Amino acid sequence: MRVLFTGPAKKALDNIYEHHLRKGYGKTGRKARAKVLKKTMLLKDHPRMGKIEAQLEELGQGHRSLIEGKYKII
Repeated sequence: MRVLFTGPAKKALDNIYEHHLRKGYGKTGRKARAKVLKKTMLLKDHPRMGKIEAQLEELGQGHRSLIEGKYKII
């Protein structure tokens, strides 16, 4: 499976880091962003990982979601 990051997804990853950086926790932001990326890349080898995303089921593309900390990955 190919993992694709959309423009909004890339921006969301940047926002994770920037949010923590503004609060003075840049290292925490980098770690959080890295954990989200690592969890997302698991989909490359395990595309059926996670639960089916009900809100996107009508598209028929098999969207699934994962949770990493307080972040939802679709």
